[in-house]
Amino acid sequence: MSLEKLIRPKSIAIVGVTDKLGFGRSAALSIVKSKETDRVYYVNPKREELFGRKCYKTIQEVPEVVDCVVVCTPRNVVPSVLKDSGELGTKAAVVYASGFAEEGTEEGTDLENQLIEISNTYDMKILGPNCMGLLNCIDKVNLWAGGSKMGFRY
Repeated sequence: MSLEKLIRPKSIAIVGVTDKLGFGRSAALSIVKSKETDRVYYVNPKREELFGRKCYKTIQEVPEVVDCVVVCTPRNVVPSVLKDSGELGTKAAVVYASGFAEEGTEEGTDLENQLIEISNTYDMKILGPNCMGLLNCIDKVNLWAGGSKMGFRY
């Protein structure tokens, strides 16, 4: 059970990228600063382009199977994004959304159990839910959603 695709992804899809303040914006801008940008893909069904980059309508439209999907959607959409990604062969995911088992509600627990089932079914390593992401300074991988005006110095 390798974490390679999570901590050293060669290709990334950001699902739920947006120009509004929040994880979808900060993740998109941070990740593009830290990676070879030709293998970072934006997914937003309502936009053609954001920040000068093409947006794909669905994860299935992205031109390659990505190593890692970064999910910046509301919690109720997360399981379907992960399932679609897993069916394509994606092996890692970062989920920023909150409102899962940490809420102590039946609905949140059910949603988190769906993520566990998806992880097991597709052998997908999932960081989250309810996390800020990951920063790998050695390999210059920034999947952290906190944002930075200056970027990180590696």
